[in-house]
Order: sequence, then structure tokens, then C-alpha cells
Amino acid sequence: MYCFYCNNKVDLLGNQVSFRATCEKCQSDLHVCKNCKHYTPNKRNECAIADIEQVKDKEKRNFCEEFNYRKEGGGNTTPSRKVWEDLF
Repeated sequence: MYCFYCNNKVDLLGNQVSFRATCEKCQSDLHVCKNCKHYTPNKRNECAIADIEQVKDKEKRNFCEEFNYRKEGGGNTTPSRKVWEDLF
């Protein structure tokens, strides 16, 4: 599991991540839409779960009970801000 922001490997027990957990490397929130396996940019509310309550800031912690940490490598369908900034 990886941080959406810096691609740092995150060690968690199972998929459990507290609402207040942060990345050890960049201090970004971990319980965020962009770290969730349901995050789907091309879907309504950018979530694969229908009728989910909208979360406006996908990079800030939220209390979504459907959160499930994505298992695949870092980076979603759009590059993280850190990766983008590092290009310049």
C-alpha cells in the first residue's frame, strides 16, 4: 500500500487505517479518497460506490465508512501533486 501523494510505501495491518493516520514521509492524510480502492475519477462523485455522500476534497481525511485502502502500487489515474511538482 502506498501514499497517494508521495508514493511512500505504507505499512498497515490489513486495510485498517485510522481517520487521523498520516504518511510517515510526507505527513499527508491517509484516510482519503485518493488512497481508497473505490476512488474512480470518471464516476459520479469520483467513487465506484453509487449514492455515496460526496467528499469535496479527495486529498483530505474524511469519515467515509466505505473506505478500503487500495492495494496496488502508488499513483492513481492522475499523477499526484508531488510527482507533478518534481517534474519542474
